[in-house]
Amino acid sequence: MRDDMDKLLGGRTRGGTRHRNPEVRTARTQDRAVAAHEAWDEVPRRARIRPDVPRQEDKRQNLQPLVRFLRSRCGRPWDRVYAELCRGLEFHSAGRLRTFHFLRFLVAQDAADIPPRASLFYVHPTSRVLLEVPRRRRPPPAPSPDHFRAPDGRFYARYGGLWWQVELAATPPIPRGYELPDFVDALLREPVCQENADVRGHLYGRRDRYATARRPVSRKTLKALGLWRT
Repeated sequence: MRDDMDKLLGGRTRGGTRHRNPEVRTARTQDRAVAAHEAWDEVPRRARIRPDVPRQEDKRQNLQPLVRFLRSRCGRPWDRVYAELCRGLEFHSAGRLRTFHFLRFLVAQDAADIPPRASLFYVHPTSRVLLEVPRRRRPPPAPSPDHFRAPDGRFYARYGGLWWQVELAATPPIPRGYELPDFVDALLREPVCQENADVRGHLYGRRDRYATARRPVSRKTLKALGLWRT
């Protein structure tokens, strides 16, 4: 165990790009949209370099060193791991007591279900060995019944109860509250905007795509693709 574990656990987590600034994101989106359409008259003459963001005190505690330490001690008796942890940490401050309080949630010492669901580590009830809970992989999303991509690369979408063969293209950056009259979705028959992004995401599988052309699909093609009466 490291000698400076107290300092590592007392440090705060790093900030930065994880804390998104919605004002900066909106301004950048509008600038890209203006540059794409060359509408320079709509650009404001003056703008703040750094928008005002309310600063909040980060009261979270950095527990990643403790998690890495427990992960490196997996397969060893829990009594020895806990004794090593007690020798490295002192109980002279509230922060260290808080660390041992979080240890109760990180390690399930009396696990009824093996492996437990709410902890990252658990102690085996028979051998009393520290083990890590296996990570659960998310199941792949179910395919949407309203769009289908053929093996040859052609894309089909169902809209209004009918199947259409559509050609997709990437949408330019769209500011919130604006629509692009020069980019009309051929399947929806309306300009591309943020209001129909959810509909386009359901039909095409991605919100940043729109249909440039559409063609009706024959019954023979639908039977060959397995889309007839689906």
